[in-house]
Amino acid sequence: MSEHPRLGDVAREIASDVQSAVVDLIMVRRLVRRHADDAELVDNLDARLEPMMKDVRRAEREAFRRKPRDFARMLVKVARGTEPLAAD
Repeated sequence: MSEHPRLGDVAREIASDVQSAVVDLIMVRRLVRRHADDAELVDNLDARLEPMMKDVRRAEREAFRRKPRDFARMLVKVARGTEPLAAD
């Protein structure tokens, strides 16, 4: 099943560089926990992640402020091409 091109645009609009960095650090932390067993490194990653995750939640809150049903309707309209993306 291929991704609808306009939904990919919505996903890119919602995602941010900070969010991407947070995901990368979470993956590194998980790798370290499973394979390196270095508690100090995990603690350092956690300390770095905590403020970044708060920033991401705060920054992305606006995108999800709509009621879930309204947000789903907007996604359907974007996928059909009947509603432009904010960047259009």
